[in-house]
Amino acid sequence: MGRRAAIVRYPWDRWFKRRRFRLQYGRDYRCLPHSMGVQVRSAAYKRGVHVKVEINALGTITVTRKD
Repeated sequence: MGRRAAIVRYPWDRWFKRRRFRLQYGRDYRCLPHSMGVQVRSAAYKRGVHVKVEINALGTITVTRKD
């Protein structure tokens, strides 16, 4: 039985190449903002990237890479 390819929902590698990026609820993601923040941190950790995640009241998530 062969391995299944992972389904990549978000372009993490492209996003993490940038020093800072913003994710907007409804455009970039559709889950709860807190859940997306957890996913961002987890994806960053798996890639050895340190990030700061800020979530505002409208669900906009600002991610800053800490080099």
